[in-house]
Amino acid sequence: MRVIHAVPLLAILGFEACQCHAKPFYDEQSSVATIDSSAAYADLFESNSIWMLHVFSPQHCDEECEETAKEFIRLANICKGIFRVGVIDAPSMIQAGVDLKQLKGFDVNQLYEAKDASAAYLYGGDGKNAKRYKGPMETQDLMQDIMEVALETLRDRAGHYEHPDWDPAAKKHRRASNAAGGNTKTSSSGGGGAKAETGSVLEMTSATFRQKVTKNPGLSIVAFTAPWCGHCKKLRPTWEEVAQKLGGDGIVVGWVDATAEKSIGEKFKINSYPTIKIFRGSEDGVDVKVMDYNGDRGTIAVINAVLEQMKQFGISRNVVEMTSAEAFETECSGANHICIMAALPHILDSGAEGRNRYKDVVGAVSTRFGAYDYSFFWFEGPSQPQVEKVFGLTFGYPTLVAYSMDRGAYAVMKGSFSEKTMSTFLHGLTSGRQATQKAPGVPQIESTEPWDGKDGEVIEEELSLAEIMGWDDDEDDAETDEL
Repeated sequence: MRVIHAVPLLAILGFEACQCHAKPFYDEQSSVATIDSSAAYADLFESNSIWMLHVFSPQHCDEECEETAKEFIRLANICKGIFRVGVIDAPSMIQAGVDLKQLKGFDVNQLYEAKDASAAYLYGGDGKNAKRYKGPMETQDLMQDIMEVALETLRDRAGHYEHPDWDPAAKKHRRASNAAGGNTKTSSSGGGGAKAETGSVLEMTSATFRQKVTKNPGLSIVAFTAPWCGHCKKLRPTWEEVAQKLGGDGIVVGWVDATAEKSIGEKFKINSYPTIKIFRGSEDGVDVKVMDYNGDRGTIAVINAVLEQMKQFGISRNVVEMTSAEAFETECSGANHICIMAALPHILDSGAEGRNRYKDVVGAVSTRFGAYDYSFFWFEGPSQPQVEKVFGLTFGYPTLVAYSMDRGAYAVMKGSFSEKTMSTFLHGLTSGRQATQKAPGVPQIESTEPWDGKDGEVIEEELSLAEIMGWDDDEDDAETDEL
């Protein structure tokens, strides 16, 4: 008779029989709560608190888990007393008989694979499942998602916004979209409509939709709504925030009452509200690409979806030129705001082609970091001697400077002027790894003429022999008279 011994499922999957804990990565003195029992797990999902959870398999990820643990410990210290941060050793919990089904998308069969041995989940304090977090495992990014969920939770609990003071978008400072002038631009809505402020939501009719969306070679994100729709009312503050971040630069953030504009609703088969679609138009309005958006309706998620489509289509945001002190003040002021300044070579050194190439690199990076509270602009380095002096730009151009006027601190990028180097530099800023210096003062910005997009012209002057040799004209004349 053949005897078959029972083998635990976890052993088959590659987990050792030993009891493993999160201690190698998380110090017991840290502010990260260890969820290590069925009771603690149940209490978590019965609580009204918002949790960011690190779920991992300690024996299947070493460096990745160690780095993520550092970010979670930093996150827990920042969020202490405000939000909860916890860690779950998944294999140990499974061995203890805990069903992790409330971690949406969790798959025990993938835990032993190094690529999926560490993940983060965000619980909104609503008694529902925890959603998997898909962003970078860095403190700043984790915090942004926590705050986004917190705002959504507050909106759900409040029911709806009836008082304008409750709308966070209405209270935010609207940054000028045109750094060159320092003033907020207005653009015609077309079709006889009223003018709409760049950076605000465009209320669209059938007459304006074609001009602003289908004939827009950039991107448009449009919410199709109904006046009686409660979810649409909740979406409106988010849409205002998205417009403030992305409005202008060829990106249209639109709002359509599909019950009033029935021809648009019928054309795009709008059957529920709100329905969100992303459009890539064309100049002739014929070759139009339409993408459905069914993701999370939080501000950061929507912005990231638009930015991702921009990358897919190879569209970069327009980075404006700084030509005045007013523009500098507008772009760099504000609490916790950082302005990213690209100092480019003189036009005679780079030519128009080289300058546009540098601008494209900055534009691509600004697209990637569009969800952050950054302002991107460029200036001709040699034309701003005070900027050179304050930030110590003594090693040539092009280069990148990050400046916080609020904190009086700055950092200068080292290395090549490339997307990779810039992204590493900016990720270092968001995570706190990039060292900064105290600025000796606020640089005085000199007013300059905007670049005309052309190559520079060399101005040739005819010089006399005396000017070339450095002779004094009077002495030269006297010597000539004596001769």
